[in-house]
Amino acid sequence: MNRKKILTLCLISILMLLAGLVGYRVYLAVCEADYQALNAENIERIETRLHGETEFRFAVVGNIRNSMRIFEKRIAPLMEDKDVDFMISLGNAVYDGAEGKYRLLYRGLKKMDIPYVLSAGHNEVEDFGADKFYRHFGPYFFSFHLENTYFIFLDSTGHTSWKWQLRWLKQELTAAEQYPYRFVFLNHSLFPLAGFDPEETHYLLQTSLSRDLQHLFSRHLVTAVFSAGYPTFQKRQEQGVRYIASGGGGGLLLDQGEPYQLVNVSVDPEKASCANVATTQRLGTVREKVEILKLYLHSFFLHEPVQLTAGFEHNQPSGLEALLPDIAS
Repeated sequence: MNRKKILTLCLISILMLLAGLVGYRVYLAVCEADYQALNAENIERIETRLHGETEFRFAVVGNIRNSMRIFEKRIAPLMEDKDVDFMISLGNAVYDGAEGKYRLLYRGLKKMDIPYVLSAGHNEVEDFGADKFYRHFGPYFFSFHLENTYFIFLDSTGHTSWKWQLRWLKQELTAAEQYPYRFVFLNHSLFPLAGFDPEETHYLLQTSLSRDLQHLFSRHLVTAVFSAGYPTFQKRQEQGVRYIASGGGGGLLLDQGEPYQLVNVSVDPEKASCANVATTQRLGTVREKVEILKLYLHSFFLHEPVQLTAGFEHNQPSGLEALLPDIAS
């Protein structure tokens, strides 16, 4: 094959690649409309589905990290087996804050036939992802309640002042005392775990802040506090409050003996129980790394330009803002 034919083939290959990328962009624009305020939408679905119910089940998952194949093959079947009514993500559901990663997550979670609610985590706000989370899912801290259960979501990413959140949290915990069960969700752990760097800020809250939160949770008799900072499962009880770390929802687990897992929470009029549910098998190391490589390639070819803004699009309410109380008064 002469040089001219080689160059022609290279040119044709490049043009075909460009045509494919342009076609995919057009497909995304036409077939996948922009998605906004998903947390508000899904909370409404949960409230409608469980209106008047005092018995239900939900799954708590942390650190999905865009591992949608792992999620679909390992985590989703666990939720189906337990017949959960909805899912709560504790954060780090995306690998980073790029628009393409949010779209991958949205596309994967859309396949489930149950509603879901996402907490903001370190990965969600990384690489200028904070405004994307706000636009696609809503505010970073919020609450909702069912017939006998109160759900409180906190922002541990650093994008919301804890001074502001603590004032709001005190009001929420007071209101939650009317409900038999009170659950709190945040991304970072309140306690260091053995085998992990105690100074790793991606996993752990500051000691003084953790102490303040523990005092509030104990005083208001919170049923359980869930976090996902660490890529593992652990539970402990402090001052009458259960603290559960559930961080094995996806990604490349560092410990090859560590299974992918979620927490199944069952609520009924008599009690609320939390049980760890682990997969019986996991992808091999090579296949896991292939999944991560696919994420990188997706981001490389479909990377959206970063838009630097002075603030979020508050002139376009997300719909979930109605769930936040007026704490400025």
